[in-house]
Amino acid sequence: MPDERLEREEKITYDKEEERRRREREKDKQEEKKKKAKPELKPIAKEETTVPEKVKIPIVELDKPTVELKEIEIDSEIPEITKEEVKITIPVVELEKPSIELKRIELDYTLPKIIPEERRLAVPLIRLEKPKKVTCIITTFDERPPQVKVTKKILKIPIYRLSKPVIREIISSFDSRLDAQILNLIIKRKEKEVIEEGQTAEVISPAGESSGGGKEEEGEIEFDILKHIFGISKNSLFSGNPKLVYATNEEFLGAVRYICWRIYREIKGGKAEPKIISNASKEIFKREIENWMKAENRVFSVEFKKDEKLDKDFWESVVDRIEELFGQDIGFIVINQEILFEPKHHIVDLLEIKIPNNLLAEKKLQAELCSIMWGFINPDLLLEETEKNLGQDKFDYIFEVARKIFERKIKSIGEPYVSITKRHRGLNESDDMHYPIKVFVVKYIADTLGLKGIRDVDKMRDIIHTEETFNRDKFGMDETTYPDIHVDSNAQHFANEVFEVETLFGEGEYSLKKIDETIEKYEKISNPPKRVNIVLENLTFLIHLKDIVEKKKIHEKLNRNFELEFWTLDIQNGKLLSLE
Repeated sequence: MPDERLEREEKITYDKEEERRRREREKDKQEEKKKKAKPELKPIAKEETTVPEKVKIPIVELDKPTVELKEIEIDSEIPEITKEEVKITIPVVELEKPSIELKRIELDYTLPKIIPEERRLAVPLIRLEKPKKVTCIITTFDERPPQVKVTKKILKIPIYRLSKPVIREIISSFDSRLDAQILNLIIKRKEKEVIEEGQTAEVISPAGESSGGGKEEEGEIEFDILKHIFGISKNSLFSGNPKLVYATNEEFLGAVRYICWRIYREIKGGKAEPKIISNASKEIFKREIENWMKAENRVFSVEFKKDEKLDKDFWESVVDRIEELFGQDIGFIVINQEILFEPKHHIVDLLEIKIPNNLLAEKKLQAELCSIMWGFINPDLLLEETEKNLGQDKFDYIFEVARKIFERKIKSIGEPYVSITKRHRGLNESDDMHYPIKVFVVKYIADTLGLKGIRDVDKMRDIIHTEETFNRDKFGMDETTYPDIHVDSNAQHFANEVFEVETLFGEGEYSLKKIDETIEKYEKISNPPKRVNIVLENLTFLIHLKDIVEKKKIHEKLNRNFELEFWTLDIQNGKLLSLE
């Protein structure tokens, strides 16, 4: 078939070429006849003209191609198609008839009797002693002005001795005696001064007695704010290991995150990366969150839906991610559901947050607690600002409002106190809170000395020195020290005293060792200051309260040749509160 097609095409081409040549030959013959019939013209000029001879092109005729034609017979018959029948067998399955057994059940439609429970409110009984009767008999008239003793606002420390050792990490409620002691930290104590013959007598109301009527014993302090507020001890949080924390009460979840963030900052330094995932479900957790759940350098928080129930099978399915914590650096994973974790190979730090019932119920007590943590801001102001700005007064909102007010007030101190307060030997401060607290202390000292505003800025610079060399024996071989603040020896108050601001950020698991090193540097000079004052921000002060008291006792045992005092901030009144 292809050969025949090719032959036909060649034949058609050849016929077309022959037809073209024939037409050209006929055209050439007609032109030749016309030239012969045309008369010759005489030449105009005498000169002879030569006419070229006509060139004839020979026509070569090609041989016709030899094409072999073949005849092919085509079978035009249609094959016969026979119809076949295919039988398909379908099995018939007979189902058994269902057997239904009817049972008669009698329902108990009577309502259970609910017996009302009587709840008694335990009110701590504080017995106050009668004020001492002081009589003043003036025998002689002294023309000299009386010397008025400067009173300092005193921060009372609750003393609590447990009768039995504490084994569990979780406590269910506040002890009534501790409630009374915490309230005593908040209530402003009234002090009466009686001047008698140039001497000042100070009368202070008792710190309060326990609900049983007996006084607290003097001795070792057992107060751990993290344990009595969140149900976990300070030691269980202060380690370089990652922590798995669960807080089932969502009203306190934000405060728990912040405490974890602050502990990371104190141990590791810098700021942990917060990662918060809300409204999570089990499916989303397994599909997405589980793959990148990590504690190292993070505060990783997952909030499951309130109606989401996480059973033991769920936690067994994510046990590998949890056990990966054993090899990670410090960080926190915070979850709002109970964690039913049973280790297979590795044990991780698992902590439960347990909020006392009375703290859950009393908003006033919550505001007072936040007040202590953030500079003794007025609790009523906290509740008012929270309700006005956020519409409700849950603990996290009160905590955040207090934190924001504290940060705003501590950084709002302006001139001339910023001008006279040097940064750390001309460089940037090590953290964002150290310098503002230092400015706050400078203002407090200036206010105590009666120096106000720009009019007294020259006196401030002469009396209050910041980041300057303190070495009274200039001709000796003493080691040079650079206190944050030291007050001139000619000052009326705080004469020849130094103030050191400590935030403890980035100081490791044994962060309080930084305070020891600060105190010890004044042992190395022959003429130390009269008193070394350590100033701590409120939250740090409360977290380490028990250790601070013990360091004060150790100082007294060592018989150093200078006094030691610890202070925290009364941001509301612009003052410092001492440990005494």
